[in-house]
Amino acid sequence: MKNKRLLIYSVLLMIFLFVCFSMEIFAQMSQDEEIPEGMELKEVGKTKILMPKGSRVKKVGKFYIVKTLDRDTQVIIDALTERVDTLEKKQLFLEEKIQGLTLELNRENNNSLVK
Repeated sequence: MKNKRLLIYSVLLMIFLFVCFSMEIFAQMSQDEEIPEGMELKEVGKTKILMPKGSRVKKVGKFYIVKTLDRDTQVIIDALTERVDTLEKKQLFLEEKIQGLTLELNRENNNSLVK
C-alpha cells in the first residue's frame, strides 16, 4: 500500500515538474518573437511585460499598476519624433550651405571693390 502511494506521488511530482519546466521553455522560446511597433518589453521584478512605449509601472503594495499611453498615440509620437529629427538635420545642412554662400558672396564683393 505504501509503495503504491509512493508511486502515485512520484508520478504526480514528475508531471508537475514537467509542466513547470515546459512552461519555462515555452516562455524562453517566445522571447525570439518580434516586438510590435509602439511596444516595448519591460522587466518588472522577475516578470517581463510587453507594454506600450512610454508606459510607467508603479508598485502599490503587492500590486504593479501599469500607466500607459494609448498604443496608437505612441506610434504617432515616435513618427513625429523621427520627422523632427530629420527636419533638424536638414535645417543644419541648409544653415551650413547658407553660411558658405554668404562667405562666397562676401569674397566676390570684396574682390569687385578692390578692382
